[in-house]
Amino acid sequence: MDLIITVFEAIASLIFKEAAEVGIKEILIRKVKRKTTQIRSNQKKLLSETKDIILKGDLGEDLFNAFSTFLKTKDLSKIDKFLKKAPSDKDIAVLLEISRTIGMDFRLQMNKPAEYIISSIGELNPSQFPIVAKAINKFVSMINAVHKGPKIHLFLSTPIPLAFQIGQFMGISHYDINLYHFQKGKYVSIPNIKR
Repeated sequence: MDLIITVFEAIASLIFKEAAEVGIKEILIRKVKRKTTQIRSNQKKLLSETKDIILKGDLGEDLFNAFSTFLKTKDLSKIDKFLKKAPSDKDIAVLLEISRTIGMDFRLQMNKPAEYIISSIGELNPSQFPIVAKAINKFVSMINAVHKGPKIHLFLSTPIPLAFQIGQFMGISHYDINLYHFQKGKYVSIPNIKR
C-alpha cells in the first residue's frame, strides 16, 4: 500500500498540482466518495487557473490511465498491473518539455520512445515554478521507488530557473540521474558532479 500511496501522490501532484494534496491519502485509505468529489472540484478550479500538465510516454500513459481509472471506479487493479509491469525497466528516460516538445528528437536520436514525458508546452507563470519543481521531484522519487532505483536519463526543455529549482529539490546524491543537453541538433550526456 505504501508504494501505491507514493504513486498516487506523485501523479496527483504532477497532474493536479496542489489540489490533490488536499485529500489523496484519505481517498486511498478510506475510499470516501465525498473526498473524491472535493478533489475533483478542487482540481477543476486549479486546472482552470493554471496550465495543464500532461503525462505521456510508454509507461507514463499507462500510469495516467490507471490513475484516471482509479479516480472513476476506486478499483486498484490497473495500478497493481502497472506496478507489476514497471519494475522490469532499469534505464528510464524522463523528458520534461515546457519550452518546446522534445519527444520526437529523443525518439529519433535514441531509437526508442521515452518511458515518461511530462509535458506542458507554453509559457508558465514564474509563480508556478516552485509548484512544478516540487511535483517533478515527487514524480522522480516515485519512479525511483517503483522501478527500484533505476538509472534515470533526464532530458529537460524548461526555463533555466525551473531547472535550477528542480535540482534544488533533488539534490546531488538522492537518485542515479544522468542529465542531457541539446547541442547542435543532438543530445549530449553531461558528466555527473560529486560533492
